[in-house]
Amino acid sequence: MKLKRKLIPLTSMFVVVVLLATAVGALAAIDPGDETFTLVGLITAGVDPGTYVVKGQTFSLDAAVACVPILPAPCPPTLGSLVEVKGYIHAADTKYYATLITVKTATDTFDYTGELMSTSAAAWGIDTYTFKLVTTPATQLPGFYAVGDKVKATYTVDLATGDYLASKFEVVDSAEGKTYTLVGILGSFDANSWTVNSIVFDVTGATLPPFFGTGDKVQVVFTIVAGKNVASALSVLNTAEGKTFTYEGVLTAFTDTTWTLDDKYTFTLGEGVVLPPYFGLQDKVEVTFSIIDGEMVASAVRVVETFVANKVESARCENRVKDHPALLKLANELQAQGFDVDLEMLTEFFCKGFGVGEIKQAFKYASGDYTPGMLLAMRANGMSWGELKQLMKSTGGDANTSGEKQKGNDKKNQDQTQTETQTQTQEQNHTNNGKGPDPDKGNNGNGNGNGRHP
Repeated sequence: MKLKRKLIPLTSMFVVVVLLATAVGALAAIDPGDETFTLVGLITAGVDPGTYVVKGQTFSLDAAVACVPILPAPCPPTLGSLVEVKGYIHAADTKYYATLITVKTATDTFDYTGELMSTSAAAWGIDTYTFKLVTTPATQLPGFYAVGDKVKATYTVDLATGDYLASKFEVVDSAEGKTYTLVGILGSFDANSWTVNSIVFDVTGATLPPFFGTGDKVQVVFTIVAGKNVASALSVLNTAEGKTFTYEGVLTAFTDTTWTLDDKYTFTLGEGVVLPPYFGLQDKVEVTFSIIDGEMVASAVRVVETFVANKVESARCENRVKDHPALLKLANELQAQGFDVDLEMLTEFFCKGFGVGEIKQAFKYASGDYTPGMLLAMRANGMSWGELKQLMKSTGGDANTSGEKQKGNDKKNQDQTQTETQTQTQEQNHTNNGKGPDPDKGNNGNGNGNGRHP
């Protein structure tokens, strides 16, 4: 039988030490390749002829050993004595030789670490040894364990029977390939650890979920390594009650029931979510959401910045080095009216092929949830200013500008516009905001590259 090496504290009331005559002699008796061993148990046989049996294992005293009592006690120990034996297995003859025997008492505790072979309500088998569970006080069991795990038993020895009575078991390492799963409430976290249901997990090697916080219901998949709970996978099952997350990104896909941002996160639109009046691919948007049964469910969405496609292909800005005076004047006017706008924004619209008059009209007509960017996006995708005026009328916007005045603006900026055929071609090739709908025609957008008017 091959015993695993372990370290046991040497505390006792009566100690009998069997030592070599000299330290040099003891070292000389052990070959470099000899494996050491430790045995704990009652001496059950073999005292008289100079051999001993403890836990079924027979051993002899090292040839150079002399008996040196430290405290008054039998030397050598008698049958029935509880002893801890340390020694070596001689490679030449495979026999066990003792170099140290310590007499113990019923109150002494020991540790043994080995492979968990079996478990029951009455006992655990570790390597070749049986450790009985006790009720007073009850044996402490680890929260997670499985056959094959490397475990440590803390125990005492029954002097009447020689049984090992376990007070506690701990898992030192998970069995190869073995993982555990815990579902609980995230109590605290930092860069290196999560505490879930008061259990600490090392998360340094795990991929963290993108959104999580204290109070969330989470799932941790982990192994036990050197006594530490090492997480390999972490996920949030449900957001804590009353808490929401917010994420801002680029809308890269959408359907009637989902929005996908940055090609990374897909949010399910929750019941009662009010969609923006106009939105499309490449818009910068914000989603407020909770995690429900592992799914990110949006409770609110909004457009932060509308992506405006080119109205016409224009080279007007390629070699421009100075600010456009009309745009600078318009920026000052709009800022004076309270619009959150700057020259850079207006110049970007201008470089996409919109005339100064059109840009001004977009800010004039914008109202409610419709932003100037939304109106220009719909204009770029084929809606006429007449249609936009009607749309603003239906939503309570400023649509008092006459059609004649609008025609004048269109004519004034005719060098910046394109034919209806060009508009249609540009719309077909565009991969962001599609043509906005007639106010009376309902929804016509989809998630395949078109803008959408809810």
